[in-house]
Amino acid sequence: MKMKPGDLLPLEPGALSQVELVGGSSGVTMAGRKRLPRGASLGARLGQLNGRRAVKISRLPGERDDPAKVTEDDEFGAAALANSGPQSAAPASDHNSPRALAADEAVPDLPELPDLPKLPDLPDLPDLPDLPDLP
Repeated sequence: MKMKPGDLLPLEPGALSQVELVGGSSGVTMAGRKRLPRGASLGARLGQLNGRRAVKISRLPGERDDPAKVTEDDEFGAAALANSGPQSAAPASDHNSPRALAADEAVPDLPELPDLPKLPDLPDLPDLPDLPDLP
């Protein structure tokens, strides 16, 4: 059986006795969700993360698959990011917004720090020997 990233693995509900889902920094997090209900169905894709085999959850219970997003060379969203245009970029922060001003005002004024004391000069270092010839 030859598999590649993006292949779907159909599994019966009783096929696995134990499954451990470990969230990464790019994973989807849902506040308050700790456990999936019995019989819930997740969509997942086979791939790699840090050189190890991995399964990425691509569909949570109640969501539909979007086959347009899955491509053959899609390595956990790498192709989608590479092909996305400027419309998907986050807007620049607005420094005139009330939220930005409140963050700037929250920084307290720091007192002036004294200058560091003068340090003595380092002694002269001896010359390094020549390196041997490399093959």
